[in-house]
Amino acid sequence: MEISTFLPTLTITISASLLAAMLATVAGFYLSYFAVFLRNKMGDAIVLISTIYLVLNPIVQFNAIAELFRETLHINPGNDYWLVIIALICRYFPIAFFITYTAIKRTNTSLIEISLDLGAKRFFIFWNIVVSDIKKYIYLALGFIFILCIGNVSTAIASGLRNTFYGSMVFNTFWNANTNIETIVLLLLPHLTLTIILFICYNAYISDNADKLKITGSGKISKYKCLTVGKEPSTLIISGLILLFITLVLLTIITSSIDTYSKVTFRHFENAFSNAELLDGMRTQFVIAVMASLIATIIGTALSLLTKRSKNTVKHYKTLLLPMLLSEMLFAAVLVSLMLLFGTNGHIGTPIVGMSLYLLIFASIFLASQARNMDRNLVSASVELGATYFQTLYKVVLPSFLPSVASCFFIMFAIGFNEWTLSYCLTKHDAILAESILEYAMVSAPELYAIGTLLLLITTLCIALANTSKIYSKPMNVAKYIVIALMVGVAGGMLLM
Repeated sequence: MEISTFLPTLTITISASLLAAMLATVAGFYLSYFAVFLRNKMGDAIVLISTIYLVLNPIVQFNAIAELFRETLHINPGNDYWLVIIALICRYFPIAFFITYTAIKRTNTSLIEISLDLGAKRFFIFWNIVVSDIKKYIYLALGFIFILCIGNVSTAIASGLRNTFYGSMVFNTFWNANTNIETIVLLLLPHLTLTIILFICYNAYISDNADKLKITGSGKISKYKCLTVGKEPSTLIISGLILLFITLVLLTIITSSIDTYSKVTFRHFENAFSNAELLDGMRTQFVIAVMASLIATIIGTALSLLTKRSKNTVKHYKTLLLPMLLSEMLFAAVLVSLMLLFGTNGHIGTPIVGMSLYLLIFASIFLASQARNMDRNLVSASVELGATYFQTLYKVVLPSFLPSVASCFFIMFAIGFNEWTLSYCLTKHDAILAESILEYAMVSAPELYAIGTLLLLITTLCIALANTSKIYSKPMNVAKYIVIALMVGVAGGMLLM
């Protein structure tokens, strides 16, 4: 590739990524502030929608946003450049949401209570207490999202500017017949350099602010005071507009999948799922997602329990966060390079191993955070009563940890089933779900939204199953284990066929 083409592409990508990262961070922060201080079912709904956006297939997201602007709102953004930025915001705002949501929930509530008792205005509390207290987390979220936007592939590849953005340009180079490992490394060098710089800054920031990053609240604020803080006018307006837009995008996926030309029919579903290649692709993706989720959950459970036993638990937990900086392009490029090097391309085991490594990043973080919340007194009491290490592990630790393990499996399955870039890069089979989604997206076929609705339904169901233990602990946990056993059994049967 010529340098005259490469540099402008990289410049456009960096500028678009910086703008998208800033807006995604602002959107995620405002929604997290709104969700924390709302303290009702609406707050839980915001968490659910943010989780869906974090998991849902990005190509379906982009086409739904384009459909919403051009067909529903009759707004022409000019070209796909602004649509890509909006799609990047929708895809990555959940990262900022969950980082700042956790920080706000742990912030020092005594300052907020004192300010309310002294008659401070809600605008003052928002800017001078909440924002000031968690701004370090806002900076971390901004850096994370910026790197992920630069390495984004799936959103850019779905647009009409797939040769203008860095990620999609590198992705297209992967499939060039003359591509070798040296070419891939040279193309990835700028992004790899930025990622390493952010790694170094992240470690330095964590080390310099180790005490400051330990936010501990003095207790929960009363519901009345929460509503008082949450009703700050500017946050209400901004959060309401953001929530309205992301809800409209999800509704667009559902409504576009239904044919309403003459009467309401499900013709698009019939057309999509009568395609034999699509059904074969869904079966392949199901097997990959189930087996990879199982492997990632088992290894993630072992890693989380090992980090819990360590004296440097906080340090190891922060180390687990580092792989999140690896963008989908960088991760896919490393795995594709390994396939070219070892000649393992074309085997079903290759995407399972690759997807397992990808999901292991999320599983380790999720399970490590759950392990940190476990009651240490149970383990101490078991040891004092004379139980051995293995007795404590099998009779105390694992039974109390199994609900979190089951929840992790469903979340990993939702991520794996929706993942597009790795599925496309690691699988040379023609019958793959990612290939069918791209083909429908290129022509904006309504069948894409039928697939998107199915993915949305599966994602919502998995997230609901992952959170059922909070409502019905015993019966729903048993039901989750049964569902997992059935999924693993079906996937194993398909793999052996």
